[in-house]
Amino acid sequence: MKPRRKVADNSGDSILSILSFRYLPYWPLFVLLGLTFLSLAVVFTKYITPTYVISATLVLKDKVRGVEESETLQSLNLYAGGKIVENEVLVLQSRTLMRDVVTNLHLYAPVFEKGRIKPASAYLTSPVRVEVQNLNKVKEQPEISFEYNEASNTVHVEGRRHPLGQWITFPYGTLRFVKNPEQKRSTDRSLYFSLVDPRKTTVGLLNNLEVGATSKLSSVVNIKYTDEVPERGEDIVNALIDAYTRASIQNNNQLATNTLSFVTERVNLLEQELDSINRRIQNFRSAEGVVDLSEQGRLYLQNVSENDRKASDLDMQLAALSQVEQHVRSGENRTGIIPTTLGINDPVLTDLLQTLNELELQYANLRRTTGENNPIAQAIQGEIQKIRPNVLSIVRNQRQRLQASRNNLNATSGKFNSLIRNIPRKERELLEISRQQAIKNDVYAFLLQRKEEAELSSASTIADSRVVDRAEASVTPVASKRLFILIGALIASLALGILYILIKEGLTSKILFRSALERGTSIPVVAEIVHVKGRKIPNLPLVPMPVFTAQFKQMQAAMGLFSTGEIKQKILVTSSIEKEGKTFVANQLAMSLASAGQTVLVIDFDLLTPDTSALHDLLDQQGFTDYIKGTATLEQVIYRTGYPNLSVLPTGSMPEDSAEFLLHPDVQDLFASLEPRYDFIILDTSPTEQTTDAYLISKYCDISLLVIRQGKTPETQLQKLERDPALEALPNLSIVFNDVKPRGFLSRYYGYGYGYGYENIPAKKKAFVRS
Repeated sequence: MKPRRKVADNSGDSILSILSFRYLPYWPLFVLLGLTFLSLAVVFTKYITPTYVISATLVLKDKVRGVEESETLQSLNLYAGGKIVENEVLVLQSRTLMRDVVTNLHLYAPVFEKGRIKPASAYLTSPVRVEVQNLNKVKEQPEISFEYNEASNTVHVEGRRHPLGQWITFPYGTLRFVKNPEQKRSTDRSLYFSLVDPRKTTVGLLNNLEVGATSKLSSVVNIKYTDEVPERGEDIVNALIDAYTRASIQNNNQLATNTLSFVTERVNLLEQELDSINRRIQNFRSAEGVVDLSEQGRLYLQNVSENDRKASDLDMQLAALSQVEQHVRSGENRTGIIPTTLGINDPVLTDLLQTLNELELQYANLRRTTGENNPIAQAIQGEIQKIRPNVLSIVRNQRQRLQASRNNLNATSGKFNSLIRNIPRKERELLEISRQQAIKNDVYAFLLQRKEEAELSSASTIADSRVVDRAEASVTPVASKRLFILIGALIASLALGILYILIKEGLTSKILFRSALERGTSIPVVAEIVHVKGRKIPNLPLVPMPVFTAQFKQMQAAMGLFSTGEIKQKILVTSSIEKEGKTFVANQLAMSLASAGQTVLVIDFDLLTPDTSALHDLLDQQGFTDYIKGTATLEQVIYRTGYPNLSVLPTGSMPEDSAEFLLHPDVQDLFASLEPRYDFIILDTSPTEQTTDAYLISKYCDISLLVIRQGKTPETQLQKLERDPALEALPNLSIVFNDVKPRGFLSRYYGYGYGYGYENIPAKKKAFVRS
């Protein structure tokens, strides 16, 4: 017996060939689904409202990349620190600014026109707009219909008429209707408005907003927003720019106001101290008769005054640092009392305090509108807590540096004090008083200058940005949505088609492909027999079909029936279970050999289901069992058919024990008598899962064929074929893959796509009944 070949390895097949085999036969299905989905998508896109892109451009005063201002503008905007573009991009995308836009444009109460299929925005057609008195108490409402009477300037809502501008209390909130300044045209459709949570509206607007610098080296910022109503989109972008500008000016003015408050307090105190010193000098000169200082005294006073001025400047910086530290350590977000950094020349500390001030302003605004438990407010509070330790660290380092400088000035002051002993007493006393007067005068002059600067800056309305282009909508709508819908429709049709194929072919436990046979067993596959639609024709004469004739000729060549050398005369045909077509294969093979001029005998050894005997209408005739019993001679049990060179030996009378007959010694005599008389003897035996008849008779055979039917034989049979040692008794075992149906629609090919592939030639009639 020849050894089995190795299991076929198809891992080298290209992905393209595997995909084409699996899905290409179903191309009509994919075409049909694609056309259907595309048609639905085209219809759907007809009702999609087009969207427009609204663009605007700002230029910022960036610290590194920014534009230069004139000295006059800088003098009017002393407290406007340079911006960092990346930070300002995040500010423009903040919820706080967009919430101001939603509130100012009343976008929390959009008005719509009722349509046949879907509503449309009435931003430009509604004669009125809706304002809410308290946004924190409003309840969301999906649709509230109303009518406007132009003659009486009233709005009809829920069965009652209300004049414009009057606050009206409804179950969902207190509202009023006002004239819509954006109305461009009128509409005949019914109108309604919705009430939406401003937070949801804010998030929705931010999702359509895109802000970014034009390049890494530029301080120009582009703002892009998409909207179905271009005029509304322009209003939103312009309102966002205005809110950003107001916030920037408010922040600068707040810093200037804080500084002005501090400086004014110090100036008032110094004025009182200067008045006191001036009176002391006047009283001293009158009482002591001293009019002026000597040259030595004036030189001393000049030196010591310069030293005292520096010391006073350091004391002012230390006082400012103390105020900063006190504010930060307080742990409270107190808007409006951010301490000034007057005299402190540390840009890092200045920037941190400015950022802290902006965050505390945002936190205060959110607390007023949403409360402390708002997630955004809590996030801002977290940022504030992160900045405070950094500020305290810088303040501590600055204080150490300033204190060291102050100690040096104190040492210098000690040297000047030792020189004053050489000056007469009266002049020395006058010097002390004059020294205090000079110190106060210097500080007073400095503070007056700062006060004037703070007043100019607090009154200034110069922003840290400049609008290059106001908001402007694109002339034509963007087509991205339509394109995405069409692409999505194609993808959906492909996915649905693939899902159908996977369900149809993947969720089955039956053998469907020749590749499964070659992967699951080492038994060679010698033929694929195609499925042919047609009516079963049980009557004789038997007429072979052309498509089967060609396939069985190729099977004979694959089996090597006509090769020289080893004799392959007796062919056993069996199957693992019933209804796999072994009788069909046995008789068609016999007809194919007979048509080639070979004398062929078909023996029906299926003693349980004698389909070959029934096919030839020989069920009631004497046969094999009668020959073994001795009640009939060999000539009496062999019947010629209507087909040339083809004879049949039926089962005969049905036995109770088939094994008794197959093990009878006369079986060997039977084959010895038949071999010289016929070129080929084909044995149709019982399925191997039902009886052991095939194994009992296999010792008389040269070749064995195991028929497996597509969609009928379970995949578990493959594992049994490999593990079942009884199959080793079947000589030269090969597999015939039977009843292979075309895959897909309008397909002309069968099986796995390689090996045997036959055209699906429709049959007018069928010669045998497949068992």
